[in-house]
Amino acid sequence: MKRLLTLTTALLILLGPSTIKSSAFDQNSPDWQTDATAGCTYGTKALSELTFTQPSSSENIHTGWRNADRCDLFMYWTSEVGPSFSYSAAQIFFTGTISGASSQAICDGPKDPNCDPKKYPNAQFRALSAFYHCTSITDLNCISNFYVIDPKGNSAEATYLREFPEVPGIPESNDPSTWYPKGGSSPLYKFTSDTATYYFLPTGVTERDWTVENGSWGRASQSFHFGIQVGTLFEGVKGPTKPKLKEVPYSLPDGTVGKRVEFSRDTVAGFDAPCNSWLAIDDNACFVGGSFPSGYRYRIVFQLPADAGYFLNGRIENPIAFTEPLPKGRRVVIEGAPAKLFSVGGLLPKSVLTKKTYDYIMGTRYAQNLVQAPADFPPIENQYPGLLNEMLPYYGDRTTFEIEAWTLKSSNSLGRFTRECTDQSKGQILGITSSNATAFNNDPPVLDPVTKVLSYEVAAPHFGVDGKSVNVGHYYMNMNANFVKCILGVDQVPLYAQVGITYGGNTEEVMTASVSQDKDWLRMKVDNFHYSAPKLQIKFEQPASAPIVQPIPATNSPTKSASAKKLSTITCAKGKTTKKVTAVNPVCPNGYKKK
Repeated sequence: MKRLLTLTTALLILLGPSTIKSSAFDQNSPDWQTDATAGCTYGTKALSELTFTQPSSSENIHTGWRNADRCDLFMYWTSEVGPSFSYSAAQIFFTGTISGASSQAICDGPKDPNCDPKKYPNAQFRALSAFYHCTSITDLNCISNFYVIDPKGNSAEATYLREFPEVPGIPESNDPSTWYPKGGSSPLYKFTSDTATYYFLPTGVTERDWTVENGSWGRASQSFHFGIQVGTLFEGVKGPTKPKLKEVPYSLPDGTVGKRVEFSRDTVAGFDAPCNSWLAIDDNACFVGGSFPSGYRYRIVFQLPADAGYFLNGRIENPIAFTEPLPKGRRVVIEGAPAKLFSVGGLLPKSVLTKKTYDYIMGTRYAQNLVQAPADFPPIENQYPGLLNEMLPYYGDRTTFEIEAWTLKSSNSLGRFTRECTDQSKGQILGITSSNATAFNNDPPVLDPVTKVLSYEVAAPHFGVDGKSVNVGHYYMNMNANFVKCILGVDQVPLYAQVGITYGGNTEEVMTASVSQDKDWLRMKVDNFHYSAPKLQIKFEQPASAPIVQPIPATNSPTKSASAKKLSTITCAKGKTTKKVTAVNPVCPNGYKKK
């Protein structure tokens, strides 16, 4: 059962709750109650009494919510499929109501008198710059090329058609202290194979946020969000109109009125076929999502500003990335296939939740949703692997539905690495980690400063949709060589890594993974481990018995991979603890015996 979610978190944010409802109830509805008024209880039934029912075959996972018990909990990890469309805007977030709630306004730029930081000392200024199609080598924050690579490895450039939808952008900032790049409209591409025609809508934004420091806008933080959507273009359709950027008033609980900035259409009425399940709309046209063709890879060539220093999380199979200098910035090339992801979610009665689960949920930022009746959580996307592990037994440790995605999203924080390491790699992209896990840490792998071991937590259901087949895990890492050398404190990038996969008990699998390097990037992949809750530990080294690996040739065709001698695996035991060791000539660690 492979499906694509057609209305994702991005749409919920961009269109706002007045247009799309995530459930039948919210706090403004007379049906909304608390646990106390609805009589909801926790832990009054054993988990063994739960018979979890998979959601219906409808594309909308919320189907059936209206008929749910008021004391049910609705929670799901969507394994995000990327933004459905993106927009450009300069705006301010400020406290402008009696209750202290925030409000938003559109700005002409950071010097707009209506967005003066002295007027709003606790405000935040945000610039959203949507990726557009580059027209020259000096353009920044844009896509210069979109390549489609068929299953035989043949590469062809997709044809740029137009902006979709064509909406106003924002010019490049002329203020050095609050600089941000130009933002435009999402580009629409067309590709025709021997058997079919496909339309692609790559969408995303770079975001810069400033807070007030001493009456002025301080140092900016940056983020990056990008995804590829594949589908069908319908033109000459009556009804659809392009969305607009506008300030929309809304009522606050204290009765005062605030404003929020929305990029949405003017009406809430739906469309008839073929646009009834649109992902993006323009005047008299719509883009309807579909499935990625099997076996294809995609290569995106970005032109980014010289100060871009993102560490990206990817939903990409076998990603390859590198950067090259440009007159005003950096060319960033990222290639990979869509990843098949395991989504988990559905309705659960609160009566089966143990105190441990209750406390775990209450420790998250979604705590207030739990005590509503009914409790409807926003899509959790790829966050909280620990919470997912806690919830998996309730869902039978199985996948609810599968989706495919090709997405990139910057990490929330690089604070665990020194500023020296992050700053010296600006403009080159620090790295990309990619996994098909349902949930994982948003930040880069955790580095132990003493052992130099990188740890990365992932989580996914152990079983597939059928409840029998075992989900296979993939983990890929591409890191800028200068960044790797800096964080490890070495002069040369190691060509090998020891990977330990721990499952929370006494069993640990250990393998020696080959590491390739080309174009000043280090690349490593770990395949064929199983879920539910593995923790990956990666230590770079150069063991005496390691296989000889040839670096990837520095070529304009980044799809070539390194070759290595054949590896073999043995199982070693020490009491109840077992380890699997993979290498050319595997040897058990000290104290372990070969089984």
